[in-house]
Parts: sequence; structure tokens; C-alpha cells
Amino acid sequence: MEQNRIKQLRQEQKISLTKLASIVGISQPTLSRYESGYIKNGKHEVWQKLADFFGVPVGYVQGVSEYKSPFNNVFSAHNENIEVPTINEQELSNIIDYKNNIGNEEFNKEWQSRQTDIKSNNVGPILDLVSKIESSNLEENIDYNQSITKSDLRSLVLDIITDIVLLADEDRLQILLDIRNLTKEQILNTIKATHKANNNLPTDGRNGIPK
Repeated sequence: MEQNRIKQLRQEQKISLTKLASIVGISQPTLSRYESGYIKNGKHEVWQKLADFFGVPVGYVQGVSEYKSPFNNVFSAHNENIEVPTINEQELSNIIDYKNNIGNEEFNKEWQSRQTDIKSNNVGPILDLVSKIESSNLEENIDYNQSITKSDLRSLVLDIITDIVLLADEDRLQILLDIRNLTKEQILNTIKATHKANNNLPTDGRNGIPK
């Protein structure tokens, strides 16, 4: 089973499963299945609500990141959730001090964790747009933003989209079209198959979340 940190964080804050489920807005049995790892994906909004409640990144709750508060108090509030921050002299000094304090290797790992969480949040509007287009084409309600839940996978999706956009200038347009033609059918078939498999999972009968 997936080793997330829901139970650890819940015990640290001395909150019951029933109370936390009420705060998040799902049933206690459903939250129990999240906590045990029985639900491997679930819904992104559930993970986000858990992360917001505990005050940690989504990736930390999910167990895909080991950092509870990456770069805590290093950046100003303005730069806290910006992938490429515009830093002032004080922030630059903070970064240098932080790097000297934890070492290069740990600094790089923690920076990567920070970037992953930010990109996971930033890809949401793009997934919403793709969902809207696909739902219209297939006459089926599809929500990729909710079904793609792992922060590292969401980050990877944004990286792929960014790489493709970099190709989309006039000189490389044919390359972009060739890539799209080669991959579109395969990607869509994979997404549709994953969506169908998730929809066919048994639910708890209350909110449609897979068991």
C-alpha cells in the first residue's frame, strides 16, 4: 500500500479520523481508505484540502516528497509560490545562507521538491482546459485535474507541456505538428483508458470516490 503521511500528520495534531473527514468533506470510511493507501489516486481536491489543513505541500502528504516546508522563510510571501522567483538582495542572502547551512546536495533536492509542488499547482488550469475540450468532443464528463493527483506526475505533465510550447515557433511548427500527429492518438488512448479504469473502480456509494 502507498505510504502517505495522513496518519502521521493526523496524530501529530491529535485529530480523529472522523473529525478530519468532516473538515475535508468526505466520509470517514473514505478517508480511512486514503490513509491506509487503499485509495492510490482519489481526487486532487481531497489531497489539496488535507495539505491546506496540515499546512504542508501536497507531495508531503502523499509521501512523494520528504520535505515538510521546503525553503521555509527563505522567500518573501510574493515569491513563495512562484516557480522562477524574482528575488531581492535579502532573499539572495537568505538563499546563500540556507545553502551553506544544509549543503549543496540537500539544497538541490529540496529545491526540486519546491519546484515540483509549485508546478503541480500551476498545471491545474491547463488540465481543466483539456478536460473541457475532451468532455465536449466525447460528450462525457472528464476531469483530468481531479484524476491526475500525484504531485510529481502533475509536475511532469507541466514539464512536457512546457517543452512542447518551446517548439511552437514558426521555424519549428512542422516539428510540433509531426510530434502531435505521432503521439496524440496514443496519449489520448492512454488517458481515456486510465479514466475508464478509475471510473470502473467500486465506490463507497456516498460521494463516488473509488474505494
